Amino acid sequence: MKKQALFIITIFIFSFTNIFAQAVQNLKESSQNEKQIRNGMTTLERDKAELKAFNTSIFRLQSAFEDRDVQSAQILKKELVESMQREIDQSVLKMKQAQNEVRQSKQELASDQRELRKDRQDARDTKIDRKDDRRDYSRDKVNKLDDRVDLRDDIRDAHNVGNRIQQQRKILDEIRSFQYSNTSKLEKTKEVLTLLNQFSGSMKADVFAVYKEIMEDKTERREDARERRDDRRERAEKSRN
Repeated sequence: MKKQALFIITIFIFSFTNIFAQAVQNLKESSQNEKQIRNGMTTLERDKAELKAFNTSIFRLQSAFEDRDVQSAQILKKELVESMQREIDQSVLKMKQAQNEVRQSKQELASDQRELRKDRQDARDTKIDRKDDRRDYSRDKVNKLDDRVDLRDDIRDAHNVGNRIQQQRKILDEIRSFQYSNTSKLEKTKEVLTLLNQFSGSMKADVFAVYKEIMEDKTERREDARERRDDRRERAEKSRN
């Protein structure tokens, strides 16, 4: 009889320990998510302003080419090169952030896997209503699927940022080597403008990627809120039992 009571107490403590550990993990994920949304909104506004300024400089450089204004063209080219280098530096930071989000998503997926193992253990070792066990297992399975999609998206985002950095560096090298003068041919200036517009296109793609990431983070915030509600419900049910 004593052994049976000790076994029940042990299972009871084990269940609560796992529940509270998962609650802590969910709060940590929620805090990370909120920080990502705030940083994303700040980055989005900055990137949109920089894209607008970059396109204005391209237009002014085109006008300088048409007027054969060598001095203005050289100044604008220098400004554009500085803007391009700044953009690449920012892209490198975004790459590091994307890699960090991949690691976070992997941790969340591992946490989901632990929850599923706990659900299966509860189903075998406790006398809790089987209906509750099935509900918990189904809920955590959905969470795992959601986080698996998040991981896939994060890996894709990191890959895309890496591709943009390569493209931007290649264009920057060509623009930097260009020296405008009175003898510069029209075909060369057109080529330079085409490259600059390609760089602008990569900046526009980056703005869209930041916006898309914010939308994904907001979706994840709703998923986290649902998980916290489920955890509160589970703790309440455990306390009643």
